[in-house]
Amino acid sequence: MDGQTLDRFRRALNDNRDTLLQWLESEPDRKNVHLDGEDESKVLQMISELKIALENIEHGDFGKCTVCGDDVNTELLEYDFTSSMCLSHYSEEQMRTLQRELELVSQVHRDLLPCKTPSLPGIEIAAHTESARIVGGDYYDFFDCRDHTQGIAIADVMDKGLPASMLMANLQASLRILGPEAETLDCLAERLNRLFRRNLNLIKFISIFLGAIDVRSKTLMYCNAGHHPPLWWQASSKSVKWLAPTGPALGLTADPRFGSQSIQIAAGDVLLFYTDGLVEAGSNGEQFGEERLRNYVQNNMRQSPEAMVKGLLSTARQFAGRFTDDVTLMAVRIK
Repeated sequence: MDGQTLDRFRRALNDNRDTLLQWLESEPDRKNVHLDGEDESKVLQMISELKIALENIEHGDFGKCTVCGDDVNTELLEYDFTSSMCLSHYSEEQMRTLQRELELVSQVHRDLLPCKTPSLPGIEIAAHTESARIVGGDYYDFFDCRDHTQGIAIADVMDKGLPASMLMANLQASLRILGPEAETLDCLAERLNRLFRRNLNLIKFISIFLGAIDVRSKTLMYCNAGHHPPLWWQASSKSVKWLAPTGPALGLTADPRFGSQSIQIAAGDVLLFYTDGLVEAGSNGEQFGEERLRNYVQNNMRQSPEAMVKGLLSTARQFAGRFTDDVTLMAVRIK
């Protein structure tokens, strides 16, 4: 395991251990949450396991397979830092159990995605996502906003597999609870950052684009937290603009500054939201890139959102051969 990855695990395990210790030593009511003897025993057991893992890091034994001595798969360690055996040494029954668990999580991940797009007067929306692995870290959703505008979100966890997928489930629940309460989208991003800051130690961070469509005023308000800039085809000027980040990705800093912007959308305009798996899809060392994305939209801006999503995915797949990363697309067209 390289030194950078090992340092990341060391920091994460230290943070988790210190958080649990501080919580146990806090006020007796522990923020009105009561632990019985069994629960407290579980917390103490977790602290003990964290201490052992940290000792193993210092002794050079962390993440080592007890069978062959090789490094255990990093993704497996992020899911369970106590893992001590390579997947190649799992028994057939253990592999079947793991496969069933992964398939279950995959189904949960699919069920978390919206079953349909919102019905908005004068606006068409289509979206699609596909994972490069059994479970992925891309996410899109629609949520209610406090001012009765239509909230949209597209996000990407900077890691893949089971940990990323489970974190997306937490993000969906948080977004649907906090979205209708937040005064502004930048306030929503700040609350999400505070909520997920301590949960991202082993995952890195989340990039997310939050938007709110006001049908009456034909306005898109947005907060881009470190996400790839969505494309805005402006019909009046026949030009493409990019909705650049207005703040850092979630989980990068403890006290970030998020901003928000608004644009006036009009008939014929197209908005395309996507994750990096699209523009970074590669062939012979060359990426699909933003220029090909721009050209496709300019040449097909009269397509319906559904046709645009399908056509763009097909074009990118033909260029790259196959997707090695999760890919998510959402197209919005103003009639």
